[in-house]
Amino acid sequence: MRWAASLVCILCLLHAAAALAQDSNGLSEDLPRIRHIEIRGNEAVGDGKIRSILTVKSPSLFRPFRATRFRREFLDADVRAVTLYYRSLGYLQAKVTGDTSFDKGYRNASIRITVSEGRPTIVRALHFKASETLSRERLRGAIRTKVGKPYNEFQVRDDREALRAFLQDLGYLTASVADSSRFDSLDAALTFDIREGREMHLREVSVSGNEKTETRIVARELVLRTGDLVRRQKLLESQKKLYESGLFLDATIRTVVMDSSAGVVDLLVNVRERKDSWIGFGVGYSSRDLARLSGEWGNRNIGGAGRRLTAQTQFGLSLDSLFTRGKMPPVGENVSQLSWREPWFLGTRTPLQFTGYYEFSKQKTFDQSIWGLKSTARRDLSTAARVFLTAENRWVTTTDSTLVRERYTTRLLDLRHERDTRDDFFDPGRGTLQQSLVEYSGGFLGGQSTFGKASLGAAWYSTLNSRMVIAWRARSGVIEPVRSQLGGAAADSLEVLKVPFEDRFFAGGASTVRGYPEQLLGRVVKVGGKSQPLGGLAMLVANVELRVRLIWLFSAAFFVDGGNVWADRREFKLSRLAGEFDGGDPSDLDVKYGAGVGLRARTPVGPLRVDYGQKIGRSRRNAARPYEFHLSVGQAF
Repeated sequence: MRWAASLVCILCLLHAAAALAQDSNGLSEDLPRIRHIEIRGNEAVGDGKIRSILTVKSPSLFRPFRATRFRREFLDADVRAVTLYYRSLGYLQAKVTGDTSFDKGYRNASIRITVSEGRPTIVRALHFKASETLSRERLRGAIRTKVGKPYNEFQVRDDREALRAFLQDLGYLTASVADSSRFDSLDAALTFDIREGREMHLREVSVSGNEKTETRIVARELVLRTGDLVRRQKLLESQKKLYESGLFLDATIRTVVMDSSAGVVDLLVNVRERKDSWIGFGVGYSSRDLARLSGEWGNRNIGGAGRRLTAQTQFGLSLDSLFTRGKMPPVGENVSQLSWREPWFLGTRTPLQFTGYYEFSKQKTFDQSIWGLKSTARRDLSTAARVFLTAENRWVTTTDSTLVRERYTTRLLDLRHERDTRDDFFDPGRGTLQQSLVEYSGGFLGGQSTFGKASLGAAWYSTLNSRMVIAWRARSGVIEPVRSQLGGAAADSLEVLKVPFEDRFFAGGASTVRGYPEQLLGRVVKVGGKSQPLGGLAMLVANVELRVRLIWLFSAAFFVDGGNVWADRREFKLSRLAGEFDGGDPSDLDVKYGAGVGLRARTPVGPLRVDYGQKIGRSRRNAARPYEFHLSVGQAF
């Protein structure tokens, strides 16, 4: 494929340019190039690890254009770096040397790194000099140095600070920690001398730097109150709350008065405020052939009390008519909303948001408009876990021919729980995300459809090395219809028609099962020669993805996806998991699988993602095409 070959050429040229840029590095062209690096004598540490520490580099199979210029001071610094790394592993007697030889023209250099490792020094004893009120077991648990493990002088320094932080978490803000080590041949005895001092309690909080925000609004974000034991963790949590309020560019908390004799401390909160109002615009594109235009205006600090008013709109313009008929693209979707956020509802740390919205979407065979009102309350259970309670009312107008009503109302309550330990919201490298939802619609709330809905989802992220991340995700859900005035002529056989279209499960596309068109898995109906997905009452999706960092802003991904939705919960059986591979005819009810490769480019709002997915299994037989391209912003999960 021409585009693939072109892409490979572009990447190679970028790689070569980067190598040449690194090669020059401000160094004289007269200096010899490093052509070969040899490593000898190492057993405990592999060649690859040592080479990763070195700043001097030689050409390799995957980087043939790389040729660093030789500078003796760079090699000497690398030798010291490798030596320090060995010391961090306990090899205190390790010796590392770097020798160089040149060709006759002094144009090329060969480097030999020679390592004499010796034997590691082992921690044989670990002591704490501290008051009897401090548990030795908890002190040992606060540090990473362990008896029987190699002695790491750098870890000892970190452990000293970890013990100090541990004591400050107990309220001993004036605590001090010193360490001493005694060596006998290859044995080490380590002692920590701890002076915890006195517990400190909060006496007074003062605020500075705020111009528009009321002082009480700043102070209330702290999780400490007068008389509370001042713990380090509480100070960090208070600083996090200040940033999460969205009002400040910078926020610091420091002690201004500390009376250890009285056991009291005064705190000063210094903030730098953000601008109250903002306005933004955006342009994008999605795999549904929609050019997206978005705009936003907001004020985050109305009345100086942290209340927020936001207006947002987004249009999706269908490009089909532009390319096929040369006409101006019609609106394929529109989402507009106006939101008011009260950060402290009823004087508690419970944000409450009221939202009025309008949504228009042009599906394959019908149009749908929704006017809605909803209110959402959020409560943080911990630094990672939170719960949301939402009450919502929708007024829907649709031209869906499978329903008997053109207009209907949906009233619902939903309770969501989320636990998020990811290290990065846009592009996580480690951590987990767990989500659950329980929803009830209709019944005593009113509306034309009564149903219950539940779903579970979890994603795991693990960093394999400096360049690779493995990501997993699993999602499942079920809907139980109770009563409905929506179902059409096929309502007796298709339970899914008893549930509003916008509340059903869908699968297929850029964020679920790649290799298949958007939302087209499961049962479909033919209307006017077009295939309209019905969605499902049951859903199962699983993904695994290997993400590999390449060069500059680019990374690659290799993925396998699987999943489907079922219009009737009874249609799902365990045999459906392997139905694609049993050799029979394709079935819309079997779990579908896709695999492929993708390219990502890092941007401030998340990775720009292009994925190529291939269908796997017997569904390839009757498919219009066995692959799909998916374009989106942000990781698939």
